[in-house]
Amino acid sequence: MITLLLRGQVRAGKNNMKVTRLGRHYPAKLFAKWAEEAIQQITWQLRKYPDFEIINRPVRITVAYTPADKRIRDSTAILDGLYHVLEKAQVIRDDYFFQQVAYAQFAEDEDNPRVSITIEETYPYSYQRREHP
Repeated sequence: MITLLLRGQVRAGKNNMKVTRLGRHYPAKLFAKWAEEAIQQITWQLRKYPDFEIINRPVRITVAYTPADKRIRDSTAILDGLYHVLEKAQVIRDDYFFQQVAYAQFAEDEDNPRVSITIEETYPYSYQRREHP
């Protein structure tokens, strides 16, 4: 089990992607800046887990999100942003492995917006990835 705490307002992943006229996808500037800072926080916190190896099996993720304001945000967009940075930070090989998800959003805290992420094994462990027909 690992627990990570990201400070600051989470940026939603699915609403922050742009497309060029040629069809190339790229992240919006605010999302890219947030993702870079989040990856740094994750990398720093992973030092507490000296035996940590990138996750490549089904796991359970628990997310406790405290926003900075009262703006309504889609939970799937928040999770998408978090999944993106967890992959980029090499916490998990593929967000497909988040097989069980628990998400809670709390009242805003403009002085201390944050998200707590706990990742743990699923039991019993039996993994067999199947290709889609």
